[in-house]
Amino acid sequence: MEGLSRYPQKVIRNINPIKPGDEFSQTQLLVFQNRLQETGYFKSVEISADTKNIQPEANNQRAPIKIVVTEFPEIKLGLGAGYSTNTGARTQVTLNDLNFLQDGWRLSSSLRLEQKSQNILAEIRLPTTKSGFRDSMNSNLIRTEVEGQTTTSGQVGLRRAWGLRSFEQYVGTNLLAEHVKLDGIDSESNYAATLSYGLTLRRTDNNLNPTRGYLLNAQFTGAPSEQLSDGRFLQSYVRAFGYYPIGNSTQLITRAELGMVSGKNSAPATYLFRAGGDQSVRGYDFQSLGVVEGDAIAGARYLATGSIELIQWLTSQWGAAVFTDFGNAANSVKDLKPVLGYGLGARWKSPAGPIGADIAYGQETGDYRVHFNIGVAF
Repeated sequence: MEGLSRYPQKVIRNINPIKPGDEFSQTQLLVFQNRLQETGYFKSVEISADTKNIQPEANNQRAPIKIVVTEFPEIKLGLGAGYSTNTGARTQVTLNDLNFLQDGWRLSSSLRLEQKSQNILAEIRLPTTKSGFRDSMNSNLIRTEVEGQTTTSGQVGLRRAWGLRSFEQYVGTNLLAEHVKLDGIDSESNYAATLSYGLTLRRTDNNLNPTRGYLLNAQFTGAPSEQLSDGRFLQSYVRAFGYYPIGNSTQLITRAELGMVSGKNSAPATYLFRAGGDQSVRGYDFQSLGVVEGDAIAGARYLATGSIELIQWLTSQWGAAVFTDFGNAANSVKDLKPVLGYGLGARWKSPAGPIGADIAYGQETGDYRVHFNIGVAF
């Protein structure tokens, strides 16, 4: 190993899939190199087999694996400002420590102030274990004010993830306390201790700008104990994207999103569903589709949304899109009547992923809205 000075050797050794004496190929080295690049410790990674002492006619020879890395600095402070068509203008301060407690722990913390949301977040991610597990701890304080509902919540949680990017899974546990105020209704406080499981499947031809394949994410979160929560509930959520090339310069993108909560009276507002906004039903304001309670829009037990989008690529990087979004959130399946939003947009395949700007018309409200989207689905 060359270039490793700040971080412990286990951040490399623990994710090396090749053991001494194993046969290996160039493909395995590339997989190892990509996994090491994704850890976040290194600016650049180059992995190769040192074959200078290999004899062409001999069998059972050993070739050392050479790893050359360029490290990121341990501490990084960031300041930023921006605007989201979902939550308005924002400012943000971030502090990252890639060697927290000098053991390769990665601390990520941020203070983010938006017009509709303010939050303080902290997460500690441990180096990947020899068994391939990625463990983390997180905490946050969040205040949101959306559609007449003001929610202040605090959470702490533990999570264990494993698997490659093509198929990732996780289990976790979380403690939540929240205070909810709906305009025209008395406020209430809720708490829950939950267990969760999730999986993500990625089968695309490109991680940043996919043109063919699909993405699938499923999450299940439940409060099994009435002694540790206001009551039992189970939240189930599934989201999928499909990418289909049509000819050489046309692309079809579809999206489907389904959610359900059992035990609505026991589930905190954080685990209920609302729809509308940039990555939901365009043409409607952020989280403006839900259940009317008092003078506010509150979360619902059921969620169903979808989208069909057609992109005509005018150049290798720029395209024009037409789309139709549909869906809603309600407390019963029979009340889950979809509303429509449709419009036009521009697309750019940026180095950081797809960027879109849309003008959408909400058929239910008769309003036009501008939406911006940055990055792939998940």
